[in-house]
Amino acid sequence: MSRIPWKQSPGRKVTGDLAGIYRSYNIVGDIIIVKIPRSLEGRQAEIGRLLLQNNHRARLVLRVRGKTTAETRTRALERIAGNGPTQTRHREHGAVYVVDVAKVFFSPRLSHERWRVAQQVQPGERIANMFAGAGCFSILIARHTPTTVYSVDSNRDAVECMRQGVASNRLAGRVLPILGDSVKVCSAIKGIDRVILPLPAKADRFLGIASQMLGRRGVINHYRECAGSRSDCVPRSLKDLEDRLARVEEEGHFEIVGSRVVRSVGPRKWHIAHDILFRRA
Repeated sequence: MSRIPWKQSPGRKVTGDLAGIYRSYNIVGDIIIVKIPRSLEGRQAEIGRLLLQNNHRARLVLRVRGKTTAETRTRALERIAGNGPTQTRHREHGAVYVVDVAKVFFSPRLSHERWRVAQQVQPGERIANMFAGAGCFSILIARHTPTTVYSVDSNRDAVECMRQGVASNRLAGRVLPILGDSVKVCSAIKGIDRVILPLPAKADRFLGIASQMLGRRGVINHYRECAGSRSDCVPRSLKDLEDRLARVEEEGHFEIVGSRVVRSVGPRKWHIAHDILFRRA
């Protein structure tokens, strides 16, 4: 079997037929998740061994198979090297997340965005995190600021990971993991200071519920998908979001105070973050 050229040093250009692999893998705790292009099909075992050799803290390499599911945002994964369970512990900004990568959505590439939102939070805030997954936003926020976070998800495996993460960070009573339908659960929660809507494909549908949860004033950290060029996706997303907010303006006044591109999620496809201030009418 021929060897694949490998240069991993961040300061040097990666060359050879592994260059595409270097750009398309993530490390979650001690697990590597990699996308393998068709040009390297059949060389999974070799790629897995090389990834482990060049990432000494990793114990397992999983290959992405198929597209992301709509409900759980997870993807089918195939073991190509290493051993052990698909559950791991991932450290970020002083917090520890417990994640089963085969059953729960998690992206280390959202680290900056989670930290950006956590820095906005003021002591004493009551927060609702809809579609919370493993509770990463919730845990990071509560780890750094005294708050109460209602952290809701319908994925039983995600909520179990969340519970373990809450225990690992000693956040019992500050992050409240809730298993259930986010709409039904959150419809019963009132007087919230901040709502996080971290499900870009569907978040627009829940602006009305989010505003109903808020007290007289509050914040919605809202995430959307936008197709097109990076240079004009924020203005176009803003225009579309303003139109959608106008449909629920009977709840109060909305002001979009911040917008940014979070990441690329495909060819000419982006996730956009919008920070929305709300004042009840």
